[in-house]
Amino acid sequence: VHAEASSPVSIILSGYIMKLGLVGILRICWGSLSVWNVGFILTLIFFFSLLYIISSHYESDSKRWLALLSLSHIVISVILLLLGDYSFELVGLFYCLGHGLAAGGMFMLIWWVNTLINSRSWSLVVKFYGFSVILQLLSALVFMMVSGFPPSLQIFGEILAVDACIISGNLVLLILVSLYLFGASLVVLTVLGSVLCSLSSSSNVNFSYTVVVVVGVVYYIFVGLLLFIFV
Repeated sequence: VHAEASSPVSIILSGYIMKLGLVGILRICWGSLSVWNVGFILTLIFFFSLLYIISSHYESDSKRWLALLSLSHIVISVILLLLGDYSFELVGLFYCLGHGLAAGGMFMLIWWVNTLINSRSWSLVVKFYGFSVILQLLSALVFMMVSGFPPSLQIFGEILAVDACIISGNLVLLILVSLYLFGASLVVLTVLGSVLCSLSSSSNVNFSYTVVVVVGVVYYIFVGLLLFIFV
């Protein structure tokens, strides 16, 4: 759907229809879910989510890549709703909102680059990201938000998802969730590393290493503020 739809439609799908629609379906079917069904549903969703992550690693189309990665992140909301208590529902909604904003920002960035170079291939898109320092900084921050780095809203949902697995006492599920979260973030950071390596090795792109320092400073400022406020 994302590959054929326009970018504004993809932004709406990633931010509202897909994520919040899933939450609505789970709430409607909440009474019919038994303990056995919960384990079966989580196993099935994890299986397809891992397939989405593996497929996104080999996807050269930037829009398809983001669509596959966005589909794989649905499992976090499912864990929060099925394994957590009533207070986890609000966190699940915040996770949907945070990932919708991050994926929507990434879709907008891909949309803008596509209108200028008429291509969604990573081999061409990554070279466009180095034309200015502002664009380099913006792309790096968007990649970090999609991968769930603090201070994004997704990080709270991911931490509570691990906590819900610990409370449930299911060691296998805890290991799967931990590996899934690590793998999902690793896919995004791998693409970001490819972007930076492509920029630094290309002679016709003005790559500024100061962007790495600026991104690091901004990132640790946000993390420090969060620790100061909540801890």
